[in-house]
Amino acid sequence: MNERIEHPRDYEAESRRHRILWIGGAVVAVLAIIVYFVATRDDGEENRAAYCSALSDMVGSDSLDQALKDANKAEVERITELAPRDVEPAWDSLSGAVLDDDPTATESQVDAAKLPAVLDKITEDAAENCDLTLPS
Repeated sequence: MNERIEHPRDYEAESRRHRILWIGGAVVAVLAIIVYFVATRDDGEENRAAYCSALSDMVGSDSLDQALKDANKAEVERITELAPRDVEPAWDSLSGAVLDDDPTATESQVDAAKLPAVLDKITEDAAENCDLTLPS
């Protein structure tokens, strides 16, 4: 008769292997999530060509300041939506001033104080990234 000799189970070794598998799985999952978000991060640059085209169409041969005064709300909203991350805050503050039908005196003063820096930021970005020289 061939009787089998039973070997006792090594519960500590099994527990260690399971722990290693769970930790390894968690590490792989975290790395996969990081890669996914880094690979799909939106910095607004995919809209750069449309943004540059819309900005060029709005400004034409005018200065940015004059173009904003003459622009309609739809143009400003479109450019604000297309704005890349680098200039998005500048367009947000400009669009607030341009699109607001009834700004209070205090808001107008604050906007007037920030206006040169905001216009400079947009002008510099247009020159660097759109090959678009906006007159002052």
